[in-house]
Amino acid sequence: MQQALSAQAQERRHVHSASGSQLKGLRQVGLGTSSVTLTWTPVPGGSPYTVYRDGRKIGSVRGASFTDTGLRGPASHRYTVRDRYGQESSVTARVGLRWPRLRAQDARSIALITTYPSLEDVLLGRVEGGTGFVVSPACDILTAYHVVRSAHLFIDVALPGDALVHARVLASDPGKDLALLAVPAGTGCGPPLAFAAQPPADGTSIGLLGHRGLRELALASGAVLGQSEPVDVTSLGILHEFPFRASVDPGDSGAPLLNRLGQVVGVVDARSSGTIGYAVPGTAAAAFVRRVAGAP
Repeated sequence: MQQALSAQAQERRHVHSASGSQLKGLRQVGLGTSSVTLTWTPVPGGSPYTVYRDGRKIGSVRGASFTDTGLRGPASHRYTVRDRYGQESSVTARVGLRWPRLRAQDARSIALITTYPSLEDVLLGRVEGGTGFVVSPACDILTAYHVVRSAHLFIDVALPGDALVHARVLASDPGKDLALLAVPAGTGCGPPLAFAAQPPADGTSIGLLGHRGLRELALASGAVLGQSEPVDVTSLGILHEFPFRASVDPGDSGAPLLNRLGQVVGVVDARSSGTIGYAVPGTAAAAFVRRVAGAP
């Protein structure tokens, strides 16, 4: 029996040597909220493939793809795929959040911003404004520059669970339509939202958390429609932004566009219709915040 097994092992090694193929190309396909789909480059004669999650065997397949179900995000798992020759390849895959849960998680970090361009506006109760979100432990608020550009008197910031406070412009970049607001020390707020390290790919699912119509926080889901491109933003000139599809209304300016991991991929800036909007790339917004904070 031992000799037979040894001969079989030698045969497998011989077949593998002849094919010259290696197990490679393992990657996650898409970003699910309850599952992870993996795919890899088929190895001639390499089937069946055994799949492990975090060191535990979870299945075996003959094709070059596998879907792991029944998961809950946000989470990261280490997957390993092994072919019949004993070759292995590993990848870290993520499970995202469902939009209602993301809204509940980040609501305390989203601010309603209102401005009064003149004393007459104050007396008549006419307000302008938009949305902002927390980007530092000191409760600094990032928003679109045009949201606060006309605030000649003061800027009001309302965060869930705290009283209305007056904010001041800490820094601004009109060329990117970004502004950072400072609120009084001791203001309560949620944790800072993290920025995605890379620009979102076409088709990436996004959630917009904004105070549309300067009312209560609302969530609109959609998708990225393309990469950064020159956009003519009224009164600001040509800015480099990316398009997305989602319900966009007045009051959403300055709102974060979030991916399924809760990372900011863009800052809402303009719209061309009720369902097509434009956003400042999250990478550009993150660089602006780092520059203001003096971080590398």
